[in-house]
Formats: sequence, structure tokens, C-alpha cells
Amino acid sequence: MDGNYRGYDWHNSRAIKYENARNYDGALAEYTALFLHEPDDELSCHGIGRAYLGKEDYDRAIQYFEKALQISKTKGHKSQADSNYDWIARAKRKQAEAEAAKVDKADKEKKAREAKEIIDKYSNAAAQGDAEAQYNMGLLYFNGPVVPHEYTKAVEWFSKAAEQGHEEAKDYLVKAEAERIAKAEADRKAAEEAEKERKEAPKRKLRNKIIRCIIGGILGAFFGLISGGRASEILLIIDAIIGVVLGVITGIFTGESITGVSGFLKGAIIGAIGFAIISGISGMPIFLGIFCGAIGCGITGALTGAFFSNYD
Repeated sequence: MDGNYRGYDWHNSRAIKYENARNYDGALAEYTALFLHEPDDELSCHGIGRAYLGKEDYDRAIQYFEKALQISKTKGHKSQADSNYDWIARAKRKQAEAEAAKVDKADKEKKAREAKEIIDKYSNAAAQGDAEAQYNMGLLYFNGPVVPHEYTKAVEWFSKAAEQGHEEAKDYLVKAEAERIAKAEADRKAAEEAEKERKEAPKRKLRNKIIRCIIGGILGAFFGLISGGRASEILLIIDAIIGVVLGVITGIFTGESITGVSGFLKGAIIGAIGFAIISGISGMPIFLGIFCGAIGCGITGALTGAFFSNYD
């Protein structure tokens, strides 16, 4: 950036403000004003590209990113050139995604039109009692994909056609009824499973919390005794109790850990702080307490986070 234009900073700050607010028209106006005054300014040229990208004008965005790239290469600004390469790739990717979305939208609209045409073709006649039209309406809902599978509606239309003696409708009525019953049963089982999971989740979390506390208590007591070293029996008991408390705390808080690694880190922090206090009480070297706490509670956190977290 040369910045020789006296109003450069003013336009640039306004452009950034507009861009952050996603006012891409405003940003485009400010960056363009800068670029007109300093046509070799790679940053304002790059800014124009970003503004066009925000406006989803991908061709112009790519055009200005490539122009900014050329300026950067001419000036020997490698990092800025690399940035322009990245933005060119990003703009082309977004352009491809937009084109794919247009095709997909057009395809969906076409299918919707075709579906409406087909339904309109048969629905009026079917409503007036035409057995063949009723049979075709049943096929639409039974087979898809012109309209979504709706076996209840398929049964309804097949039944009307079958009542008028339509033989194929009678055959499909049996199939559609079987599919309707099967889908209803599948939906019922899915709802039961969801309800069962909803009821079991609190019990599973409570079970896991108890297991975490037990593991934490055992490991906490063990490493509490180690960190106590050769202290008196009373102090060792106190160390063990504090270790149990810290282990239980670790077990509780690592329940939100998704992996053993995050559980270990949480446990190590809790243990290092807590066991440093134990060492102070026992008169043992503080580094020993920190080490034992970090390892003991870290292991607790790793085990409980990996196997007994609230996400199990």
C-alpha cells in the first residue's frame, strides 16, 4: 500500500466499517474511491474483490482478486500474493456452489411443476368418480417420487377405485395397506425408542457420575497417600481424605468431557492445584504433590471422560 492519497485512511476505515457491517455496496464505493486514486494499491483492489464476493458477483470478485495478485507479484509482496491466491480459490469455490444451487433449485422447481401437472391431470377426474383416475392417484402416492410416499392416501384412492371394480386397484390396495401398517409400526417403534432414550438418559448420567466418583475417590486416596510420603498417620489420613475429595470433584467435572484427552487435562489441573495443598499440609516437596495430583486426577479424568462421560 502506497497511501499517497491524503484521504486514504478515511476511505479505508469507512470501507472496513461497511464491510464488517456487511454493507458491501458501501464498502465497494469506498474501496473503489481508493483504487481510482491509487491504481497500484493491491489492498484496495483486494477490498473491491471482497466487496463483490459479498455481493455474490463472483466473476467480478475473481477479476479484482486476480488484478490484486498481479500487483502483489509485481511489487514482490509474497504474503499478499498468497492471500490473493487463496481468495481467488475461495471465490471460484463459492461460484461453483452457487451454480450447483441454481441447478438444484431449477431441478426441484421442474419436478414440482411436473408433479402439479400430473396431480391436476388425475385429481379432477378422480374427484368426479373416475375409477382409472382414482387408481392413478393411488399409484402416485404409493410409488412416488413425483409426490412423497403417503400410504394412507394411496389406500384411500385405491379403495375408491376398488369399490368400482378396478382389479389392479384391488391388488394395490392390499400392498398399500400392508405398507401403511408397516410404516405405522416403524414409526411407533421409533417413537418408543426415543421415549425410552429420554427416560434412560438421566439414569445413565447418574450411573456414570457415581462410577466417576468411585474411580476418582480410589485414585485420589492412592495418590494422596503417595504425595504424603513419610508424614504421620494423622496427616496421611488427612491427605487420603483430601485426595478422595479431589478425585470425586475430578470425576464430577470430567463428566462434560467428550474425550479422554480433555478429561485428562481437566483432571490434571484440578489435581495439580489440590495436591499442592496436600503437600503443603504434609510438609513434602510441593513439586511431588503437583506431580501426583496431575497424574492421579489426570488419569481419573481420562478414564471418566473416555468411558463414563455424560455423552455416553
